[in-house]
Amino acid sequence: MSNIQIQKIIFIVLIIIITIGLFVFIVMPNFSSSTGYVYKINQERTDKSRLEADLHEFLAARDKYHMLNAEYQNLCMQFPHDIDITILTNEIYDIARYADVDIQYIDFADKTIADTEDENEKNIGVIESNLILEGSYYQILSFINTIEIMPRVIRIKDVAISTGEESYNRLIVYVSFESYFDKNYETKNK
Repeated sequence: MSNIQIQKIIFIVLIIIITIGLFVFIVMPNFSSSTGYVYKINQERTDKSRLEADLHEFLAARDKYHMLNAEYQNLCMQFPHDIDITILTNEIYDIARYADVDIQYIDFADKTIADTEDENEKNIGVIESNLILEGSYYQILSFINTIEIMPRVIRIKDVAISTGEESYNRLIVYVSFESYFDKNYETKNK
């Protein structure tokens, strides 16, 4: 072999050694760091999926809480926790204003349920309401229908109708109804 051929072989070997060196010192660290990045990206994807599942679970729990809270608030309106007469009075006056009837007399009485064996019924308080109203037939009918459908549990006991002394189109109506409340709520929650 000639000197030129040996130089060419050495030159080719040097280029191969330099290429391998560049590959080892430049490409391999980048390759290993890119595999590290790929691992981190995959890890973050799984974390994101898990966090999204947790978020959906929490949102479902929040929605269920709001639904149960709305049902609870509705039940509290139907069956109040205390004997707050002012709220009941305000509701009655609002309904009277809506039906355009005049309330001539209003009276409330706290009534107890007769002795019963059921423990739940012993905890129920009753407010008996007696009203004397004045208005036309349709106004009185609107008042009574609205009282019946108000959110609070109401039981109309008696309705008596008579005509007014001055005019036959104005009626005087006696209405008696009961509303209920949980009289032991405060003692149960202390």
